[in-house]
Amino acid sequence: MTKPPHSQKPKAQKSGDTKPSVGKICGAAALIAGAMVGAGLLAMPARTFNAGMGPSTASLTFIAIYLAATGVLLVECAYRNVSGPGANILTLVDNTLGPNGRKVAWVLYLLIYAPTLTAYIAEGGIILARAFSIAAGQTADYFPPEPFEIGFAATFAGLILGGAELVDKMNRIAVLLALSAFAAVALPAAKQVSGEKLERADWTYVPESAGVLVVAMSFHNTVPSVAKYLGHFHAATQAVVLGVAVPYVMYVVWEGLILGAVGPEDRAGDNSTLTTEIILELLAKEDGEIVALAIEAFSFLAIVTSILGVGLGTVDFLDEGLFGEVSTPDDAASMPLPRAIPAPADVSRTTAASPARSQTFGCVTVHDAHRRHWSVAIAFVPALAIALVMPSIFIPALEFSVGSRLVLFGIFPTAMVWKLRHSPVAIASAASEMRGGSIALVAVGGTTVVLLCHEVLARATSML
Repeated sequence: MTKPPHSQKPKAQKSGDTKPSVGKICGAAALIAGAMVGAGLLAMPARTFNAGMGPSTASLTFIAIYLAATGVLLVECAYRNVSGPGANILTLVDNTLGPNGRKVAWVLYLLIYAPTLTAYIAEGGIILARAFSIAAGQTADYFPPEPFEIGFAATFAGLILGGAELVDKMNRIAVLLALSAFAAVALPAAKQVSGEKLERADWTYVPESAGVLVVAMSFHNTVPSVAKYLGHFHAATQAVVLGVAVPYVMYVVWEGLILGAVGPEDRAGDNSTLTTEIILELLAKEDGEIVALAIEAFSFLAIVTSILGVGLGTVDFLDEGLFGEVSTPDDAASMPLPRAIPAPADVSRTTAASPARSQTFGCVTVHDAHRRHWSVAIAFVPALAIALVMPSIFIPALEFSVGSRLVLFGIFPTAMVWKLRHSPVAIASAASEMRGGSIALVAVGGTTVVLLCHEVLARATSML
C-alpha cells in the first residue's frame, strides 16, 4: 500500500474530549505510586548503604526520571496506536512490532509478574499470620500463614474483579494509610540523623544499585490500565509523573533518615553488609513499640497497594491476551477515543468491531460475561498455589527480572514509539507525544541499552 501524500495527512486529534477530574487523575497516580512503594522500600538502604547518601540520591533521581520517561512512552503508545487507549501492552506490541514481538512480550511479562504476585501473596499471608498471632497473645509464629495467604489472595482477587473504579477507591485509602504509617516510622529515625554520616560517599558502588532500583520502582504494567481508565493523554501523563514523584520523595527521605542514622560501625561484622533487621532494630531503640507497629502496618499496606496495582495490570493483560480486545457501547460513551487514520488490511485484524459471544479453549467454553472471572482466576490461583507449596522458588526469579523489565518496559516502548511516529497508520497527533522529540527518544533507548548491558555483565560475572 502506498503512503498517503503529505497534503492528505489528517489534523492532530485530541486524546479525549474532556479531561478527567483532578481527583480521578490523583487516583490513577496513587495506583502507580502504590505499585512503586512496596515493602522493599524499608530494605532499600541496606542495598545502597555502601554508596552513601549523595551517590544513592543521584542513583534514585536518575532511575526515577528514566522510569517516568519510559512510562510516558507507554502512554504515547496507547494513544498513538490504532486501537486507542483501551488496548493493553500485547495489542500495542502486536500492532507495532508484529506477532513475534507479541510472543516475546508474553514471555517477558510472565517472567516478571508471575513471581511478583506470588511474592505479594506469600508476604501478605505471613504478615497477617504474625499480626493475628501477636493479637491472640501468642508467639509470632503461632498461626500458620497458609490460611491467611488464601484469604489474602481471595480478598484482592475479588476487589480486582470489581474493576478499576473499585480498585482506585480502595487504593487511595491504602496509600493514605501507608503514608501515615511511613511517617510514624520515619519521625523517630529523624532524631538519630548525623550530618557526618550523611557526608559519607563512595561512588564506585552506584552501578550495583541500579538494577535493584529498577525492580523496586517498576510500575509499567499499570500504565495501560491507567490510560484506559483516564481516556486522556495529558491526564495519563500527569498521572505517571505524579505517581513517580511521590514514591521518589519517600525513597529519598527514607534513604536520608537511615543512612544519616546508621554508620559502618553498626554492621554485624567487619566484612558484612547492613541488613534490614539491623536497620529496624536500631529504629526501635526509641519508641520501640510504636515503631514496631508502624513498621508492620506499613509493610502490610505497601503489599496491599502493590498487589492492587500489579494485580489489576496483570488481569487486564491476561483478559486481552487470552480473549482479545472487547469494545462495548458503554465504553465508547464513557471514554471518547481519538480517531485513527484508516488502517491497511494487514493491521485491521487488531480492531475487530464485535467480539464473539463465547470462545472455546479445548473442552472449556468461556462466555464474554465470564472472561474477567477467568482472567482473575488464571492470575491468582497459580500464584496462590506456588505461594502455599514453595514460595521461595520465585525469589531468584525476582532478582533476575531486571533484564526482562528493561526489555519489556524500556526497549519495547522506545521501538514502538519510534515506529508509530513514522507510521502512516498511527494516530497523527503532536498532542499525544512525549516532549523532547527524537532526542529524548534516543536518550531513553540509549539509557536502556547501557543499563541492560551492565545487568547482563553483572549476572555473567556473578555466575563465574
